[in-house]
Amino acid sequence: MRNILLSFPFLIFATILNAQVPEGKTVISSLYVYDVQTGKSSMVTRELRHLESPKWSKDGTYFIIEAYGRFEKMSMIGDRLGYIAAANKDALKDLTIYNPNKSKYVFVKYEYF
Repeated sequence: MRNILLSFPFLIFATILNAQVPEGKTVISSLYVYDVQTGKSSMVTRELRHLESPKWSKDGTYFIIEAYGRFEKMSMIGDRLGYIAAANKDALKDLTIYNPNKSKYVFVKYEYF
């Protein structure tokens, strides 16, 4: 019984993490940057995982995305730069989808199969 009770929070956590993906489906997330002046989008990365809540760093040199309940830094060319420590999550409050001069924004497009 103790093992069942200990695993229950994990099951809830796993269910929450997968809540965005339709049951029985796999997701491909494509991260794009949209240029407001040209009206064109360019793909940064395409990954077989659920990326969400993309934001620009305050200095505009990298993105911050959420994947599997963790915040991660990602370069402008899609390289993973590491995770953000839980203690630093308050610094994410003021970040937006727009780059610092508001000429571009970042978004995610999903494909399910």
